[in-house]
Amino acid sequence: MTYHGFGKVLNPAGLVPFLEANAVPFPLLGAYLAAYTEFLGGLALMFGLATRLASLGLLVCMSVAIYTLGGISAGLNSLHGGLEYQWTLFSVFLYFTLAGAGKCSLDALLESKLVINGRLAIN
Repeated sequence: MTYHGFGKVLNPAGLVPFLEANAVPFPLLGAYLAAYTEFLGGLALMFGLATRLASLGLLVCMSVAIYTLGGISAGLNSLHGGLEYQWTLFSVFLYFTLAGAGKCSLDALLESKLVINGRLAIN
């Protein structure tokens, strides 16, 4: 997602005509939200930092993408305009939203450093 978001961060207004053509309300705001959610959310997910929050944002972003591209009626076969890739990412983001990052993540490292004996270790 970071790769896709980076192109949008460089030119968020480039996404506006597509959003307008698909009747997405507030297309300029949507373009900026999509760009920074994909870029920053992708980075956060890559490092396992704020994983549930980043995944939730990316899940919403992918939901909008699936909806604007035709949803279930578009089918899955990506060779024929289907949304296999988008539905796969939706599933991955749903998993991380529900399950979190796991032990090999910055979330787990920060939690182990900040919580001692079940109590927050910051005074």
